[in-house]
Amino acid sequence: MFPQSETRPLERILIIRLGAIGDILLATPVIRALAAEFPEGRIDFLTKEAYIGLLKANPGLAGVIAFPPDRGFRGLAETLRLVRSRRYDAVVDLQDSIRSRLLAFFSGSRIRRTVRIGRFRRFLLVRLRMDRYREAAPVPVKYLNAVEDLGAADDGKGLDLAVDPAARESVNSRLGRLGIGNRSKIVALAPGAGRKTKRWPAERFAETGRRFGELGFRIAVLGGSRDADVCSAVTAGAGRFAVSFCASASLAETAALLERCSLLVTNDTGVMHMASALRIPTVAVFGPTTRHFGFFPFRSPATVLERNLPCRPCSFHGTDRCPEAHFNCMRTISSDEAVSAAEKLLKTE
Repeated sequence: MFPQSETRPLERILIIRLGAIGDILLATPVIRALAAEFPEGRIDFLTKEAYIGLLKANPGLAGVIAFPPDRGFRGLAETLRLVRSRRYDAVVDLQDSIRSRLLAFFSGSRIRRTVRIGRFRRFLLVRLRMDRYREAAPVPVKYLNAVEDLGAADDGKGLDLAVDPAARESVNSRLGRLGIGNRSKIVALAPGAGRKTKRWPAERFAETGRRFGELGFRIAVLGGSRDADVCSAVTAGAGRFAVSFCASASLAETAALLERCSLLVTNDTGVMHMASALRIPTVAVFGPTTRHFGFFPFRSPATVLERNLPCRPCSFHGTDRCPEAHFNCMRTISSDEAVSAAEKLLKTE
């Protein structure tokens, strides 16, 4: 527990996690834990403007503060003034970056907590092949450890994501126009990722889509604007069963789409964590990164496909080219494996 001088209930708490999609969703157990410990308190969340939709309906939050990422020092100064004006009792920094540390340090809060990411152990593993991980703690558990001494306890549950009713109505209407009714079975594919080495080959996604199309499923291809090329290739390769929602669905609409799906096949990307939060069965393909970093699907029905290779992990967040020039971590995983894993999940569910 926290020191005796700090035992009075916290009335105003700020959580800082600026991005991205997955990181913010992985922070939702902390929101829930703090809300349970301080039910009369006000909890706010500071994040980038683009991700506010992930948190707007979270029942544990009183408000979400938008951080303007493109306004440089001026945006940082304006955000800091706003944070100071709120007079928070505690600031929880789940970002651990220069910006988040500045915001926490100058917030005026009497209590500050910062997550311990374990960057040194990660460096030893990736750069020197020295494994110093006694356990591979999931990121949400690391986040919860940061607030453990405030009395916030892990409730053993997963991630949270509320589906916006307006987004649900919009998605249902769009699916209806495409001839995909309420009784239609849908498999979602998320072939994009921030770095190329985190992308399972597009042809494998397409093959998987075709297989499920032949089994009577409709295929929804999901992604953001940066994934347009790979989503187009997968949609074309999956054939008449597939419809692309890439860059045409908002975050809220993507959540509503996932809610309609029986299954997601995905790379290590934000959509994967959205599916985890919605408890959608997921087949996730991991290449350059491993369980050590804590980003596997969290407390949800999921199967991770990966290869135990001596060159893994080869980077912290993926790269644009395979350092070994063979890309075996992804290339050797077949669509048959994905379909088999998916069928087992669907039978279990």
